[in-house]
Amino acid sequence: MAAVAITPEGGLHTVLLSETDITNLVGSRVYANEAKQSIKNQTHIVFELGATDFNLALDSTGGLLFLDFDIDCKSLSPIDAITLAKAVRTLLQDYTGTWGSGYRCDAVLLGDQFGDVEKLSEGSDVSMFVQTLGFQFQLTEL
Repeated sequence: MAAVAITPEGGLHTVLLSETDITNLVGSRVYANEAKQSIKNQTHIVFELGATDFNLALDSTGGLLFLDFDIDCKSLSPIDAITLAKAVRTLLQDYTGTWGSGYRCDAVLLGDQFGDVEKLSEGSDVSMFVQTLGFQFQLTEL
């Protein structure tokens, strides 16, 4: 996962793995875009970058970068999915600080949260419970 460290996704990956309430639930199972097939039946996080918007500053002070992420908290237990979502929300709702290389996070907005159920595979009786959190992050270029 080191290759992702200098991207917007890498910043979120690092922030999520810095919180012990999250790593106690998922270990290191935090993935950008898609989880590894081998862990799909374990509690994990998958996040995906949606919209990005960059506002360039004209005075060479650095620009603003707005990133919209959907963060899926997945577990075989609905309670564990909700608990994981709460830990992610608690960490990120007031987060400010370093964001990967070259950015600082100044503000985080929670857009929405909703639940869903996904079958592990076609015809499977086993389901993953999912809590999806929509966040927008405001970053300042350093």
